[in-house]
Amino acid sequence: MLNTIGDDYTPAVIALWLRRDPSLPWAIVIAACAYLAGRRSEKVRLLLAPVFISSLPLSLWIWDIPFTSRYICDTAHDDNILTIAGLPVSTEAVYLLSAAMYLLLLLVIVVRKRPAMPATS
Repeated sequence: MLNTIGDDYTPAVIALWLRRDPSLPWAIVIAACAYLAGRRSEKVRLLLAPVFISSLPLSLWIWDIPFTSRYICDTAHDDNILTIAGLPVSTEAVYLLSAAMYLLLLLVIVVRKRPAMPATS
């Protein structure tokens, strides 16, 4: 994301990024709306609960690890040689991983919230 703006996370680059990219203000608005909706609805809370953990791989892929001189970008993006189990890692694979993690975590939450079946004699 920073390739078109400047060097690794320096104060000048961060300031320029914040002025150019509307994603942070939009993320704040969406997070506030999700919080308010979650306060009103248990179903919304259930659906939002796995979002943070499941989006971590995608967040790291997109934003990289701050102050590591863009390690992920340099080793994985743009057809670099990072592979897992012999397969190259692509943006699509990271999206799929995040989606799969979301569904798995949602399933775990739903199963744990399900009421126990009464014992039959």
